[in-house]
Amino acid sequence: MRGLTIRSVALAAVGVVAAGLVACSGTAAPFDRWPDSRFGAVVVDRATGGTTVDHHGHDQFRSASLVKLLIALDLLERPTPLAAPDRQLISAMLRSSDDDAASVLWAREGAPAIVERSVARLGLTDTEPPASRSSWGYTATSAQDVARVYRHLLDTAPAGVRDLVLGELRATTRCAVDGRDQYGGLPHAAAGRPWAAKQGWSGFGEVPDGARCVPTPAPVVDPAADDRVRAAAPPAPAQTGSEPDIDTEGPVLHTGGVVGDRDDRIVVVLSLHPEGTPFGEATRRLDDVTGALVSAPRR
Repeated sequence: MRGLTIRSVALAAVGVVAAGLVACSGTAAPFDRWPDSRFGAVVVDRATGGTTVDHHGHDQFRSASLVKLLIALDLLERPTPLAAPDRQLISAMLRSSDDDAASVLWAREGAPAIVERSVARLGLTDTEPPASRSSWGYTATSAQDVARVYRHLLDTAPAGVRDLVLGELRATTRCAVDGRDQYGGLPHAAAGRPWAAKQGWSGFGEVPDGARCVPTPAPVVDPAADDRVRAAAPPAPAQTGSEPDIDTEGPVLHTGGVVGDRDDRIVVVLSLHPEGTPFGEATRRLDDVTGALVSAPRR
């Protein structure tokens, strides 16, 4: 991990306040149990609109697949009708975390421009495009900004957009296209209750033989078509001109979404773990933290 920066020092005071909020909720212990992992967590009670938990909520992490929410909303909230092939790409990208589907839309719709438009439209404060225009998973974001995306989706976005996106997230497949089990975090913590969630992970390498989650959904993009879309994408510099101050090496595992009969709470947990942490161990830690947040009584 990188050393302290001006940004991280400036956010230390926020962390003090955040710790107080977490302690009030009786959920400090899960974070303390994993001192070698970093967490950013936010819980929003939609009945009051208040943030009941903010644990380093403005700390930046690389987004991994959480940026797929921005890719989807950027396309869906345009005035032009959605083409059927794009509807299929969005479904695969959100429901089974299909990376190739995301890459097609990312390249075609302007790559980092998607993030820039989303930041301006949604009022995000900690989200930045990736340094490399092709690496959508290296977009920087925070738990607060992911929660802000869900606030927009639930309270501001057109009903058709809200229903489509949440419908896909409610139908999240247990197995992702890459063979990972994506039912950790919020799906695990909210078992038995209605939920909608988008998961994200990066830095764990290939799924070991015999450890793939099955049945794995079939990809919707063939590699040749993906290459053709990339080649036809508008030209842009290889670098975006800036580099978010995020850890780009350690494995990250994120969960974020809504839980409850009326989507009562928004719960977001971002996590960064020591290099070499197995996916199963990172999932165990994420489950522990998310479970404590979901089970805490509403205030």
